[in-house]
Amino acid sequence: MENITTTQPEVKKLPAKYEKLALFSYWIQQQIISNTELTFDTVVPIYQSINTQIEFMDNFFQDYNMIKKNYKTELRNIKKKNNKMLELQIIKEPKIHKKRGRKKKEIIDTRTPEEKLIDEIIANAQL
Repeated sequence: MENITTTQPEVKKLPAKYEKLALFSYWIQQQIISNTELTFDTVVPIYQSINTQIEFMDNFFQDYNMIKKNYKTELRNIKKKNNKMLELQIIKEPKIHKKRGRKKKEIIDTRTPEEKLIDEIIANAQL
């Protein structure tokens, strides 16, 4: 039997249910950042009445499209900034051009010292 391995294609976008959670956390984060006096417990009414919790979630769903738009523009800006940083790093690294063609063979001298001396004497005599 053959081992068949299937590779899943790389996902470029979050599925809808995960994106909603990401948007919800982004929305809460923006609320906390906009008002520094607030804490998580005062922003998110977890321990309050059901009506308050429903009202809180309704506010999120009413602003969902605007939140999604802001979130995506912020993500694009972050990706652009990261791409610019990568481009700057690539520009700073020097490019090394490899020579094309066959590598030159190294000549290994296997002559004995006596043979080298004889060859040197002959070369000097010919001058």
